[in-house]
Amino acid sequence: MKPSTKPRKARSRRRPSFYDFPDGEAKLGRFLDATKVSSRDHALFLLLAKTAIRGVSAVNAKWGDITKEGDDWRLWIYGKTIRESQKSWKLLLPEAHSTLLTWKRESPKGNDPGAKIFGITTRWIRKLFDRYKKAAGIHDPITVHGLRHTAITSALLHGAPLPAVQAMADHANISTTNRYAHAVRRSEDAAERFIR
Repeated sequence: MKPSTKPRKARSRRRPSFYDFPDGEAKLGRFLDATKVSSRDHALFLLLAKTAIRGVSAVNAKWGDITKEGDDWRLWIYGKTIRESQKSWKLLLPEAHSTLLTWKRESPKGNDPGAKIFGITTRWIRKLFDRYKKAAGIHDPITVHGLRHTAITSALLHGAPLPAVQAMADHANISTTNRYAHAVRRSEDAAERFIR
């Protein structure tokens, strides 16, 4: 049998989250505080950091995609891997919901359910992210997508069940979510802590 001549696809490496660096939670707080100069930007980055939404989904989200289901507010999205006919949702906790409401009141298109919530591109999100990261004095190599990883890691660190985190992250396979769990367990159960 002839060996394959196709190059092997490199295994993707998980992008770092704020939790991968010393004082990660404090740095995340400083970053989010820096975004408060703009209600739109604060709503955007809080949403990215607290719901594990992908940047492209935030870009495409419309005001009409926010609904109330019982006592919960939800943002309905089309995910990266979700077909056009399927939707997923992100739970908007009170902080994220109130920040979005503040932006809605200020937004010129806040009353148009068909208007995009943020009205910017993923490229612009990356530029804003770098600007606020610099303003917060953060030099760690975290990207916008790292906010998604921060949300996933935070959920696991604070005891969320793996299947619930998988649903939040819109991972098709639990093994993808499990990579985060392994990283969390490695940190918590580090063998180095037992060396005397």
